[in-house]
Amino acid sequence: MPTFVRTDKCDGCKGQDKTACMYICPHDLMKLDKDGSETGHAMRAFNQEPEQCWECYSCVKICPQQAIEARHYADIVPLGGSVQQLRGSDSIMWTIKFRDGEVKRFKFPVRTTPVGSIEPYAGKSEPGNLNDGLLFTETGKTRAPSWRNEVTLRSVEMFTEYEPVSYLPYISPTPLLLLVAEGDHLVPSELAIAAYAKAHEPKNLVILPGGHFDAYVKGFEAASVPARDWLAQHLAP
Repeated sequence: MPTFVRTDKCDGCKGQDKTACMYICPHDLMKLDKDGSETGHAMRAFNQEPEQCWECYSCVKICPQQAIEARHYADIVPLGGSVQQLRGSDSIMWTIKFRDGEVKRFKFPVRTTPVGSIEPYAGKSEPGNLNDGLLFTETGKTRAPSWRNEVTLRSVEMFTEYEPVSYLPYISPTPLLLLVAEGDHLVPSELAIAAYAKAHEPKNLVILPGGHFDAYVKGFEAASVPARDWLAQHLAP
């Protein structure tokens, strides 16, 4: 559903060089027809490439004249269907018009918390260091000087076909232990936890602080103790 500018409402943001919709569009689709040579409507904005629209509704929300609608491709004609918003100081009203004439409206608060009051990382562990990849190059020089950081093309090919999650439900009754770093940027912890849910008992999940490589270095003790106990429990004669 690309955006469509209603020329009867648009005022070109009162003659400014750049309209609000031009400013906000992430794909630079909105354009101001200054002399009317492109649309026949001077000083009116328009979507110059509707087929490239991401349907993010940013321009619909920011337009001060509520002059922008989102319409199905067939309704650019139009056939009657559209989506339009009316933004207030504390809420936003969405009006949806169907082709058969039915109209539905939905009202939502613009935000439910005071500006600046949200702490998105509150209660989260410290994220892993994005430079931890140096473990394979710099740390390896002292810990494993004879190790070569090389990968064969065959390994790369097999890696692209590697999908262990699909096999997790079938490894039971083999014991499974997952050590997951909460601040992992390389293998997001959400993916590991979702994979753990697919496995059957016996299994155990340990959430560790830090990033992807911390379990090998500064978090080695926190990671090795549960691993040792798990192995001792299930490998004991």
